[in-house]
Amino acid sequence: MKYIRIIIVLLCVFVSIPALGQKEADQDGGGLRQIAVEFGSSNWLVFKQNARYSGETLFSEAKEAFGLSSDDGMRMVSVVTDGMGYQHYRYQQTYKGVDVEGAVYCVHERDGRAVSANGRIVTGMDGSEIPRVQRATVFDEAIMDMGDSTLNMEGIRLVYTLGQDTLTHIPENYVLAYEVSAGNKVSYYDAETGDLFKSHSNVYYNNDCLDGTANTLYNGNQNITTKKRYGLWYILVDRCRGGGIQSLFDGRSLLSNDNIWDDDMEQVLTASAHWATEMTFDYYLEKHGRVSFDGSGSPLTAYIGFSGNQNNACWSNSRITCGKGNGVDTGSFVSLDVIGHEFTHGVVESTSELGNTGETGALNESFSDIFGTMVEFYVEGENGDYLIAEDVIPSHGGLRNMGNPNQKGAPDTYQGNMWYVGDNEMLKIHTNSGVQNYWFYLLAEGGEGVNDNDDAYVVQGIGRENAAMIAYYNMVYYMNSSCNYADARNGAILSAAELFGVHSIEFQSTIAAWDAVGVNNAGDLYYDIETDCETLRGMHNDQELPVSVYAIHGIESDCQYVDNQVPVQYCAGEYVLLTDGFCSGDNFTAYIFPDMIGGISDRGVPEPAYCAGRGVDGENATVDDGVEVGAEEVSLTIYPNPSTDYVNIVSSASIDNVVLYDITGRQLRRVDCPKDGTRRGTIDIGSLALGVYMMEVRLSDGSIVVKRLIKR
Repeated sequence: MKYIRIIIVLLCVFVSIPALGQKEADQDGGGLRQIAVEFGSSNWLVFKQNARYSGETLFSEAKEAFGLSSDDGMRMVSVVTDGMGYQHYRYQQTYKGVDVEGAVYCVHERDGRAVSANGRIVTGMDGSEIPRVQRATVFDEAIMDMGDSTLNMEGIRLVYTLGQDTLTHIPENYVLAYEVSAGNKVSYYDAETGDLFKSHSNVYYNNDCLDGTANTLYNGNQNITTKKRYGLWYILVDRCRGGGIQSLFDGRSLLSNDNIWDDDMEQVLTASAHWATEMTFDYYLEKHGRVSFDGSGSPLTAYIGFSGNQNNACWSNSRITCGKGNGVDTGSFVSLDVIGHEFTHGVVESTSELGNTGETGALNESFSDIFGTMVEFYVEGENGDYLIAEDVIPSHGGLRNMGNPNQKGAPDTYQGNMWYVGDNEMLKIHTNSGVQNYWFYLLAEGGEGVNDNDDAYVVQGIGRENAAMIAYYNMVYYMNSSCNYADARNGAILSAAELFGVHSIEFQSTIAAWDAVGVNNAGDLYYDIETDCETLRGMHNDQELPVSVYAIHGIESDCQYVDNQVPVQYCAGEYVLLTDGFCSGDNFTAYIFPDMIGGISDRGVPEPAYCAGRGVDGENATVDDGVEVGAEEVSLTIYPNPSTDYVNIVSSASIDNVVLYDITGRQLRRVDCPKDGTRRGTIDIGSLALGVYMMEVRLSDGSIVVKRLIKR
């Protein structure tokens, strides 16, 4: 059967593509819908052109749109400017002046305008900020529980925290509590009863705190930077990198009289860690412009030796601690990828503050694996690999394999085979990190196969350097303390769009790699979509839920929605193709995304009660079984594009008229063609200003084609 092809190919030159779905803020969506478009499953949005807010004023000027009450506050935590001209504002939500844990929101601004935002806002909080239990009581209890006599009152603060870390971020799951930080442990005491109800470590361990890697021990003789002491001895202190790098063995400085660090194993291990830390510092500075772990040049310590089990490596308080190994099946944890892994935990701690439980913890570990691996490639070139700690545990080929996570008992598909669901949090985060690890490998190197969901995939690799740029931007600018895998997908898509543009292979491969590892939740962005009508009809027709479909490039649909006044919205970057059989109610709208720097345009193409098979002039066509309805498929080309002075139009059907619009949807020019079957024409654009325009071509068969036109 033939069909009417209605192509809505409106303006799309966007650099940021957020994704937002079910959200805690503004449950009815009314206020937010006035200023932004929302999509995805984890509270992502992009602002419309008429929303003229800055990152600094958004919550003072549009607080009600986010469902925030007078008791809710948004405290600005940091403002970071990236290399692409964006400013990234990070906010912490408070309720009656008390921090709401996990409620962190990021606003991304360019040229003084908020472009997009993501994170979590919890609305509807209802409680008192006044605890029944006194801080002093909790202080005494914590000293006994934690056995840490160094605890002081400054280590205790009131917070609203989840009763259990596995609960969802909704008001009824929050508890007013005292957070007690002492040593490497954080504990929470109920402010109503004084009971200890949860605790966790604040030390980030590599390889489940069981394993690590090495440097000069594994890489031969390397140049290092040291410091001379008392004019006689050399010590492992580097004053030339940021605030300095100091390397210690069991808490003490080693001495050398010739600055050659090979006298004994103590010197070899400590100098190895020292060199690996220097190389990691250099990698972040050269590749990402980051000075030390916090971006401010703070000093670092590389520390050899644990007080207990030596098969560990960890990050805590500006210090990378490396175990000595047992000398039998594990070597010392001073390898490039282990040091790079632990250093990256410091980067995360200073930026996104990803936690160390659940999917958030898995992402934390994965980012550390990614950049530990990149440090190894940075130093070793093509001799590097995607194995983690393979130098430390050569007999077992390391702890993790990013190119084949299953080989080490980790999943390569989200919630697929080998996905860990047990209670051991350390095992969980180091196992489930395999999903993003494999995403990075596919993005960098490419690959094809069938995942655990029986979905076939083909990913074109973009190279390690480009993949690492995307991962870094995501980790530093888009992740926050409550992000999950759906957030990681959306943030990576945003990062790829910002860095390379939405029509780049880097952008398309970023999406394809996430699809390959099974992170493709409802509401996420795809390049092209052929709609799943059974699911969408069930949502709209049966459950009477709004339907929103998003695609970077194009949407093709033949769905039939009943006329129940529930909105149906299609949003695409290039075209929406409604084929024979499509039918909607009065609330159907097709949008095309314009340049995201300017926000989403309110210019859409509404088709009230539109059905494919109905003429564009409003006449209904009768569709009977076996009867061909509609027109032959139309092709239309404009060239050259970009152009400086004129554009040629060539169509397979005769042209009725051509209309030019600017980026705001304002009509600039209309040319009506003679009714003589004209299929070619030329439009003079020499007088137009440089920029992006829309060219709408109406054809004699009723089809409308709208092309993006660039004047340069």
